[in-house]
Amino acid sequence: MTESFEVNAHNFYIVQDDKTNMINWKNPVIESSSMKTHVKIAKNPFSEGAYRYAFQGFDKRLKEDIVLKCMKETNLDEYNIKAMSQDLELVAICNLIVNSFNERVIDGVSKPNLLRDFVRPFIYEVAYYNTNKVNKPKS
Repeated sequence: MTESFEVNAHNFYIVQDDKTNMINWKNPVIESSSMKTHVKIAKNPFSEGAYRYAFQGFDKRLKEDIVLKCMKETNLDEYNIKAMSQDLELVAICNLIVNSFNERVIDGVSKPNLLRDFVRPFIYEVAYYNTNKVNKPKS
């Protein structure tokens, strides 16, 4: 069973200097892009960790299966795009490293499956979701 939501999907990435093609690793410039999309989200989590529930989902615009993670307990002061995007800085750095690696070896790779891929994280911003409707996993 799933529910459908219209959402804003926010993506974050590191910007290289145009002239030097370098990154200031002490203070990387992280930019973002956003798009409207629809997601289907399972009503029941398929897994849980210490801090989050994990739900199966599907992004209709990207036409991709996704995993959505939702905090078990929410501190509303930290539950905003700016605070949450800080968690994605490490993932943005890993994406950049993997993409740089692929660019350097692509000409010498005989099979495309030898290139690496790294998760593309998004923050899916749902305007309203009643957390009381979440079916918690049975112990």
